[in-house]
Amino acid sequence: MIYLFADSPNGFINHDSFGNVQDIRPGGLNWNRASRGMMHEVTPVADAAPVRGLQIFLLSPIGYIPPAEAEANDYRQLASQATKVEV
Repeated sequence: MIYLFADSPNGFINHDSFGNVQDIRPGGLNWNRASRGMMHEVTPVADAAPVRGLQIFLLSPIGYIPPAEAEANDYRQLASQATKVEV
């Protein structure tokens, strides 16, 4: 999970091996369920200020789950049956 602080002067661009490209803006949240089979690269927007935020790795309590990605620039809460994350 990547969360950029709302006052971050820059954002990230996320590219994954499924061909998705996401713009993670200040105040945004990006959730990757990497598992097996997904690679991704997260880089700051070129020629801009540093990025301020958090990257947090979570272990799923239910074991293997297929890879997925969610763009959640306006989300402050993500939930499933087993997990709830609120920013």
